[in-house]
Amino acid sequence: RLYTALARDGLSGAPRLLVTDMNGDLPEDLNGDSNDERYLMSPGAAWIIGQILLQPMPGFESINRLAGQAPIAWKTGTSYGFRDAWAFGIMGDYVAGVWVGNPDGSPSPGQYGAITALPLLQRVFESLPLSNFSKPLPSTVQKTKICWPLGARQDQTKKDCHISHDAWILNKNFPMTLVAEKSTFNPLLKTFWVNENNQRSQPSCGGVKKASVAVWPLDAEPWLPKSWRRARLIPPPSSACPNLVQFLGDTIQITSITDNSILSRPPGETSIPTLELNAQGGHGYYH
Repeated sequence: RLYTALARDGLSGAPRLLVTDMNGDLPEDLNGDSNDERYLMSPGAAWIIGQILLQPMPGFESINRLAGQAPIAWKTGTSYGFRDAWAFGIMGDYVAGVWVGNPDGSPSPGQYGAITALPLLQRVFESLPLSNFSKPLPSTVQKTKICWPLGARQDQTKKDCHISHDAWILNKNFPMTLVAEKSTFNPLLKTFWVNENNQRSQPSCGGVKKASVAVWPLDAEPWLPKSWRRARLIPPPSSACPNLVQFLGDTIQITSITDNSILSRPPGETSIPTLELNAQGGHGYYH
């Protein structure tokens, strides 16, 4: 029903079982006349999600246009423990889904959506008449550039635009990163005072003007280029302000192990397990 709604401008309908006669004529509708139709989402939201899922099937990444392949919106999935391998897709007027698994729910190790179900889905679509999934752009959808990490429009962020991307915007709403509903506070925008040497200060210890800088979420720090990390974006504190509040991390936390974790020796090992400690937040030197 979800993928049908994506293909029908957000309108969902109950699945219907149709049985044809021996000649393939006039199917018998076993569901009666009720379609149980309702809007699962707006036409604009359905169009955007369809564009996100639209991509060439494996093996056709560079030749789709030459081969005349119809655009297909598709997604794979694998449940916990390799119990279900899924692939669903939309090609124009057709929606198809493939499930691979055991009826008793037992695992099938190594079998997951992308390598097990997706090739079968591709064969299903290859057996159907070509049908173009492309739809006209709804009036509620606009394409514009947004900036990260704040998630705002490029013309609103200016100096806090570390990187920009094209984005589809629905009903002129810009979902700012980490901003709570009905709130203008963004924890990723750090504001502070600086002195004449551009060091973080307070008015009581040499601060002459306010400054602000956009930072990325703390959990993303290990994967960011050094130029985007807080230690590079936020000016160092002034030595004249020894009690200055730190902004490099909202909290100091150990990330390599969680509370109440149990460590055990591998089979055959007699030595005590070693543990590497990694932390986020704060700054300084190791001793």
